[in-house]
Amino acid sequence: MVHLAMYDAYAGIRTGSTYLQYGCTEKPSTSDAKIAQVAVATAATRTLIALFSRQTERFLKTHQAFVAKLGLMDDDIQMGQAWGDRVANRILADRAQDGSSAPESYVPSPAPGRHRPDPLNASQGFLGPQWGQVRPFGIEALLEKVPGTPPPALDSDAYSTDYNQVFEKGRDVGSTRTPRETSIGLFWAYDGARNIGVPPRLYNQVVRAIAQTSGSSEEQNAKLFAMVNVAMADAGIQCWHEKYTYNFWRPVLGIQEADRGWGRRVWEMGIAKPPVTPTGRPWAPPAPTGPMPARQPPVSRPTPQAMPPLAQRRYI
Repeated sequence: MVHLAMYDAYAGIRTGSTYLQYGCTEKPSTSDAKIAQVAVATAATRTLIALFSRQTERFLKTHQAFVAKLGLMDDDIQMGQAWGDRVANRILADRAQDGSSAPESYVPSPAPGRHRPDPLNASQGFLGPQWGQVRPFGIEALLEKVPGTPPPALDSDAYSTDYNQVFEKGRDVGSTRTPRETSIGLFWAYDGARNIGVPPRLYNQVVRAIAQTSGSSEEQNAKLFAMVNVAMADAGIQCWHEKYTYNFWRPVLGIQEADRGWGRRVWEMGIAKPPVTPTGRPWAPPAPTGPMPARQPPVSRPTPQAMPPLAQRRYI
């Protein structure tokens, strides 16, 4: 939403081709680059305040400092701010009924293979069960199911193979993984690195670094960042749709319940000779388990992460 607001604020002054439609009388009668910068900053600030109101003071202070450096007359600043406000309001109104604020009605199933809270963190709740029903930003509709392989049956050879590998490589204590495998796991986990965080933040940093070194123009960057973030948003919506469609449990639950030493339903699951945790306590991963269902490729975390390089390559 923020990058769409920034794009429309810029394009409405400089290029004329916007994401949403605006009447001719709505757009400012100028093509001045600095007024466009005021509009972009204002649209971003107003959208951010609507989404993250607890940081309002920080956003306003940053906005005021940026605008002051431009050295514009008051009338020009007001023109840019008025257009930025109008764009932000239109973007927010367009997304007001997109389904993202729908009440969460997810009820976990006690059946084997279904997602439930992490037994090591039973109060974690559920992240975004309604998010897979949100109206997309750039595509007309989601796929009912992404082409690919659904999670394997619990009594299948494929599940048994995966189970044993995760049991050995994924546990906190007594794992057989190598230091390199641990580093690879931490890299793809994203959340653990300070100031890197979740994928959208990481990949915006990557795209920004590439844009800075490639010498792209303001117009190119406005379009590029809008494309990248819309692609990530729609990929994330599709990903969450898949997660809660299959509703597949996480290893911390599946392995604990099948463990011959600790599991309460090992025979019910039908896994051939599940291993026994040798550490004197239930199997546990080295990091907290996320509060959402698992999903194997081609969907899950790699889905939103694949979008930035694809969108950037397509644009460039």
